[in-house]
Amino acid sequence: MRKSLYITIVVFIGILWCAILPAQTAVQPEVHARLADSKVAAGGTTEYVLTIEWHNPRVNLSITPPHFDLHFLTVENIATETSFAEKKQGTVKRKVYTYTLRADGPGVEQTGPLFLSYHVVGDTEEHRIGLSPITITVVEKHLIPPMKGIVWYALVGIVLVAVLIAVLYGFFVMYRKDRARSISIEEAMLVELRDLHETLEAGEYNTVMVELDRIVRRYLHEKYGFTLINDIPLEELQREKAFVSLAERDIRLLWIVFHRAHTIKYAHIVCERHDVYPVYQDVMALVERLGGK
Repeated sequence: MRKSLYITIVVFIGILWCAILPAQTAVQPEVHARLADSKVAAGGTTEYVLTIEWHNPRVNLSITPPHFDLHFLTVENIATETSFAEKKQGTVKRKVYTYTLRADGPGVEQTGPLFLSYHVVGDTEEHRIGLSPITITVVEKHLIPPMKGIVWYALVGIVLVAVLIAVLYGFFVMYRKDRARSISIEEAMLVELRDLHETLEAGEYNTVMVELDRIVRRYLHEKYGFTLINDIPLEELQREKAFVSLAERDIRLLWIVFHRAHTIKYAHIVCERHDVYPVYQDVMALVERLGGK
């Protein structure tokens, strides 16, 4: 009885081993090679990155990376990293070899055929994968533009241009303010109204009416000392003593500006060209007439 049980266990282990072994030995890794720079200045470095991936993360591979027989470069360091990654096919195990290659002197370095060897841990059969040769040109240091220096000079140039623009804009603003102080209230208002013409032609009628309201309010405050916070009935505006020198049609024009801007802000109406353009022209004419007095 014991002998039969022992034979059964041995047979089961043998079957299990035969099932697992093919899965382990059938691993076919994927290899990707990348050269960072194919042109290097003498004394500089470049990197050759070799990535090996296989789709059975439970299997361990013993990998022998390729050996470089170089004349103008030296393998300064080989860094290794092992990790796992999720892909569409499932979890893969990844091993990365990063060669740091230092350029010793000028010349063209071309490797011969490169090979990577590997075998499954626990299996003695070795496999080889051929890799593409690499070509690296090593040039004198001064033949390659120093990119860090170029970037630095570019940044300095951008900063200087920005400072120059800021200074010119400051002078422009000061010039506008000085010019505004040297001209009459009506002339300054006409400058703003003419600047508003482009907005009018662009079809932004609500914006034009709100800006007309702002300009007119400021003009009345500076010219007559009249301050209006909210909308005002026409009758009350007509009784305002500050406007005794204004004609009835001028007072009505001011009320139209105040009232339409108020309805745009609070009733959210949408103005059309025929609502705004005549008012804009009348305000221009009024300011020109008042400035001529």
